[in-house]
Amino acid sequence: MSSNLGFYISKLHIIGTNKKVAKLEFFKGANMISGLSDTGKSYIFGCLNFMLGGGDVPKNIPEVKGYEDLYLEIKTFSGKVFTLKRKLKGGNFTFKEVELEHYSNNGIEKKLLAKHSNTNVDNISTFLLKLCGFKEVFVRKDQRNSKRELSFRDIAKFTLIDEERIITEKSPIYFGQHNQKTQEQSIFEIILTGKDAKGLKEVEEQKVYISKIIGKKEYLESLIEELNNKITHFNQNYPIEKQNYL
Repeated sequence: MSSNLGFYISKLHIIGTNKKVAKLEFFKGANMISGLSDTGKSYIFGCLNFMLGGGDVPKNIPEVKGYEDLYLEIKTFSGKVFTLKRKLKGGNFTFKEVELEHYSNNGIEKKLLAKHSNTNVDNISTFLLKLCGFKEVFVRKDQRNSKRELSFRDIAKFTLIDEERIITEKSPIYFGQHNQKTQEQSIFEIILTGKDAKGLKEVEEQKVYISKIIGKKEYLESLIEELNNKITHFNQNYPIEKQNYL
């Protein structure tokens, strides 16, 4: 995969009318949010997750009373800058190809749906996946090779790591649900290699396969029975001595 693909978070701002802007700056590479208990670490993590397409609205803490909008500036490895905007209370996104400080007076604002969609490419998941170079990428769902389209939320699970995940003794790849292990392994393989499940041939479920074989067997048996009846009918109406004259 090209080294120009992908992006990193550079700024997070929380803005409200007549309120001092609450802001954080991030840098290219791994970033860690640290601090004492009850200093807002979890809230910041929730905001970042929310601005990358997460469905859970950030926790309503006293310190954010009067604040209304979240802004997230992201920079691509190819040199582009985008700023995403979303209401703290939830809903869809707007974005501009400008630096965060210039959002209000520069650039053309466009809309993005908050939920991944296979029919509308103007959604946050497809937008972020495109920046990463992923287009029409498919995840392997199970041992039968059934597939689904990759969502950016799949990627986010491996790139946004909360405190509980850091201290856990469990695998950093698998997230605990046994029936999701094949998908999680497939997503991790996509991140590492760019190779997806698009070309995998789906294997029929054993019960379905057996039912089809039984159905074909019964159909063939009915054809054989029908032909045997025709032969019997023919022999009864046309004895061998008469068949010599046909």
